[in-house]
Amino acid sequence: MKPSINLTILFVLFILLQGCNTLYYTKTVNIEILEPGSIYLSPEHKKISVRYNNFNIGFNPAFADYYDGKNLATDSSELDNEASKIYFDLFMESIQKHQFFDEIIELEPNDYWNTVVVDTVSNYIKLKQDSTFKVKDSSNTNLERLAEIIDKFPPEAKSKNKTRFLHPKLGLYSEREIKTIADTTDTDLFFSFDFFATTDMMPYVQETTLGTELVRVMSYWNVYDLKTKLILYSRFKIDTVRWSAEAYNLKSLKQQLPPRRDAILNAADIAGSKFADFLVPHWTEVQRMYYTSRHTELIKTNNLVEENRWLEAAKIWKANVDNRNKNIAAKCKFNMALVCEIEGDFEAALDWVVQSFHTLGQKNMVHFANCQQYIKIISQRILDVKKIEVQFHDNKI
Repeated sequence: MKPSINLTILFVLFILLQGCNTLYYTKTVNIEILEPGSIYLSPEHKKISVRYNNFNIGFNPAFADYYDGKNLATDSSELDNEASKIYFDLFMESIQKHQFFDEIIELEPNDYWNTVVVDTVSNYIKLKQDSTFKVKDSSNTNLERLAEIIDKFPPEAKSKNKTRFLHPKLGLYSEREIKTIADTTDTDLFFSFDFFATTDMMPYVQETTLGTELVRVMSYWNVYDLKTKLILYSRFKIDTVRWSAEAYNLKSLKQQLPPRRDAILNAADIAGSKFADFLVPHWTEVQRMYYTSRHTELIKTNNLVEENRWLEAAKIWKANVDNRNKNIAAKCKFNMALVCEIEGDFEAALDWVVQSFHTLGQKNMVHFANCQQYIKIISQRILDVKKIEVQFHDNKI
């Protein structure tokens, strides 16, 4: 019995010692940060026009089938048509909310219910790639994916009595149409939402009792520079949204996950907002860690942070950055870095977290890892600010 008693005592002492290490006392807080867009749009392009131009209208057998557990089913309700409108509406709502462009004009949507789209680009591309056939213009290369989509996944052609040919340089538009948009809107860029589709499934593994509802949202955009009358940027994107739950059978799983229709519409909503975020600088909520304390002087800061009074808490932390207790000093320096980040002074934030890092070095591996991670975050934010300054081009953020 004695060995087991000794082991128990040692275990209890270990837990108590860990509890004495105040560097384990942490909390998280949500803050909003400004992130840059993922592509470069010239600051000169401040007025844009946008059109819903989705040609994947009507029943499309390529996207009608889905897996309900292990069973293959077919949806003939043309749910994607409704989802595509939600995607577009949320994109418009988000891009306007970001206030990056001075003016956004929404054009009348094109109607493809009676129109079939024909690919005339693929053969042109093959000829261009043949070294014996020289083609001066290479601007069609960004349409290869769109041509591939039209070839492989055409909507059902029933009752479609009109034809639109894919232009080798301008996609779903003619030169005259792009010129008309440029002349009538007086905008710098034209965003055309050309394709939308979803696929979904609900895989369920009874042995693990784990099930997932998964929706993939496919979208294709072309962005035209209305000064040059050419495509500036093309984007084919697949966004995956999933919900997971544990259940003893498929019926129980369905009760815990959103209905299929709701999942598809919600995924379209998310994907539309994400594309707006992809294009331009935007505010997003992130989580940050900070140290709490039971120390007599520092305990006041816990309530101050809860009340969002960061600058008042910072005065107390700053007064203790040279505390003889190195744990307290390291914590205060780390928290000062967070205050500087919240205030937008990223160079000072980086300086404080580096100081915190060196206060203890590798003596405490948890703090060592916390500092390493935060140094990476702040370093990335410094790079992001430089990108945002270029994207806004001296405009006030």
